[in-house]
Amino acid sequence: MAALKRWEVPGGGLEGRLFLPDRVVSYTAQAGSTVSGWRRTNTVENLLGVVPVVEFCNRPTITGEGTSELADVAPLQDAVNKLCTDMLVASEFNSFKARYLMVDKDAGREAIDKMVAELKAKSAAFQRYLVTTAGTSVGEFTESTLEGFVAAITLLTQHVATMTQTPPHYFFLRGEFPSGESIHWSPRSRTSRSSSARHGSG
Repeated sequence: MAALKRWEVPGGGLEGRLFLPDRVVSYTAQAGSTVSGWRRTNTVENLLGVVPVVEFCNRPTITGEGTSELADVAPLQDAVNKLCTDMLVASEFNSFKARYLMVDKDAGREAIDKMVAELKAKSAAFQRYLVTTAGTSVGEFTESTLEGFVAAITLLTQHVATMTQTPPHYFFLRGEFPSGESIHWSPRSRTSRSSSARHGSG
């Protein structure tokens, strides 16, 4: 068993300390170093004979393994990320009106260019055309709103707040700010959870 502690020092450097049952080794490295670039600076004997690190297991199971506080929230966060991606894609293709121009398959190139020029002259918000080989006609596809995505993201955010016992105003504010008494009492559930973990760890 071993333990490693790494931290940044003023000036941009890195220092690390490797705890082993028989010795403690100190290292130093330049800022940005990951695996390579570390240089051993000092080694002292570990008089304790054991690694001087105590594990604090969060919400231990019957087998002694810990449980992350984010285990239940990660799937909901994945869903929020997916909805945000879909919303960006939808905003790229459906946020503006899409005008289409359907011309006859026998129409010449000059006739098509003339129609396009007339549409550009009549519409300042001209976006794009979909040209097919049907009868000659002009129309548009209306833009779609993103309210459905926003509503779904808001719902999932509320689920995250409920499952983690996080005050909703930590995520977003709507309308008036919460009162001072609400702010005072809102963290009590999280304080209770941290107290239980502290007592359980001794």
